[in-house]
Amino acid sequence: MDKKKLLIIGGISVGVIILIIVGILLLKKPKEEEKPKEEEKVLEVQKYEKQTHEYFDNLPEEDKYYINSVEELNKFYYLYSDVLNIKDKDLKDYALFIQVKQVGSGSDQYKLMDVNISGTLSFKIKENIAEIGTADMAFWYFVALVPNNMLEDVNISDWTLPSVVVEKKIALKDYEFKMDAVTKFVLTTDYKYKTMENDGGSNTNIFYQIDLDNKVVSKISIEHHANLGGTPEDITRVIFAKRIDDRFVKEIKNLLINLGNSEDEKKDAQDGCYTLETLNFKKEYYDSKNIDQAKVIVDKLEGN
Repeated sequence: MDKKKLLIIGGISVGVIILIIVGILLLKKPKEEEKPKEEEKVLEVQKYEKQTHEYFDNLPEEDKYYINSVEELNKFYYLYSDVLNIKDKDLKDYALFIQVKQVGSGSDQYKLMDVNISGTLSFKIKENIAEIGTADMAFWYFVALVPNNMLEDVNISDWTLPSVVVEKKIALKDYEFKMDAVTKFVLTTDYKYKTMENDGGSNTNIFYQIDLDNKVVSKISIEHHANLGGTPEDITRVIFAKRIDDRFVKEIKNLLINLGNSEDEKKDAQDGCYTLETLNFKKEYYDSKNIDQAKVIVDKLEGN
């Protein structure tokens, strides 16, 4: 074998040996540690309550709100205020539920104890009413941030989108009740007599305007301050104004007609009466059977 062949064979042998060594080293090299997966964020219900001393005139009748977007949050701020300081980013993974409550005393305390998400969504609120309350008004917000994935198959029909309430308020903003048809009624309660004070006649009168043509029901209060030695003052507030549907129009119309056709002997007259007025008549009701009829109408108007 000549010298040239020996060099070639030797070179090949060295190359094979080098490959074997490299292979062994690669096999022995420890695998790179796998990066730990980022832990999935665990979402839980967040709840709290907040007391303020805000006062809202013409407070919406709805008190439970469901907010699922920044737009709906802004609508809620339009109805109330932004004191809750909810962050837009909170609405990415959560739905927001807010229940509101206006109370007559700042000393009354409330706490949101639990959020029930079993079939339907509801709040469990504990109240602690002071025996002797302060005279200051208070307003409460009960707030829950609920993860979106917890709301599958949960009935939230009791909660209202703020946009629905805003639309209704705007639609009724310029509405004015006029007694110009027999399909329009005013039902006045006996609250005036129950609140009469011995200071010259201060009282609060509450009545309902029922417009079957435009399908609108309004609840009005007039606070009369006698101001002995001064100038009497009346403060009128629209407690609510709301649309009613055709079914309710038919139901309430029948009840109003039945009350309008009732005779009253004034045999149960005690501390006041209910009054029903329309375009062509005005009647006072003292008999208990008629007052019971009137109270049924009031319950319907309040609950619709």
